[in-house]
Amino acid sequence: IGMAAEHGMFISWPTKSKHGKRRWEHLVPESDRSWRSIAVSIMEVYTSRTHGSYIEETEMKVLWQYRDADPEFGNIQAKEIEDHLANVLRNFAVDILHAGLEEGGYVEVRPAGVNKGVLAIHTIQNFHSIAPNKQVDFVLVLGDDHCDEPMLSVVRQIGRRVKTAKRGKTGLDPLPDLPSTITLVDVSSCDDHISPDLEVFTCTVGKKPSAAANYLHEVSEVEELLSSLVKVSTRNHKFFSSVDLVSD
Repeated sequence: IGMAAEHGMFISWPTKSKHGKRRWEHLVPESDRSWRSIAVSIMEVYTSRTHGSYIEETEMKVLWQYRDADPEFGNIQAKEIEDHLANVLRNFAVDILHAGLEEGGYVEVRPAGVNKGVLAIHTIQNFHSIAPNKQVDFVLVLGDDHCDEPMLSVVRQIGRRVKTAKRGKTGLDPLPDLPSTITLVDVSSCDDHISPDLEVFTCTVGKKPSAAANYLHEVSEVEELLSSLVKVSTRNHKFFSSVDLVSD
């Protein structure tokens, strides 16, 4: 099984070996890490004057969390620290993201060009290293918060390109425009790695505005979906009915 961590910054590809240490690689090079100490120093100032806020550091990013602070004051401070960081770190290759309270309540600094959408494109482009001489023909993407939206958006656009190509060959009318929740990006670099029969399913957890085409109400339904896929994929016979998805 392959794994990715920190919004895709670190990737470990699947291997046939069942033993040995898992190897990780970087999605983008990170040669200059001096921005971290600068970001932390700025965040410490705002933490000292915003009760309930705190700093969180991971291998890739630095966050100023304010979800436990007074909502009104925390939001004011968040906007101020976002501007402060953007000004001081403008010459560094970093992205500064502000998630409101409804999205977790934090201001984050991370290496530029790292998100799950970029990861999705990178994974498809390198699919040949996992399965030589094969193309991607099935993609199921599920996410539950705003950090997953770039991935949902990218994968949905990849699926749209395949459908558009098919309809063009058969003379069918063009598909309707994508919804405004989609952030348009160039996914043409994936064309050589995907099957013309690609099937794409994008899904968010919880009914809310999203780049996903579908939604499930809660995590338990995600577990049920994945369990159903396991049942179908391990059956001996080829054709199934809806009863097969719920039967033991």
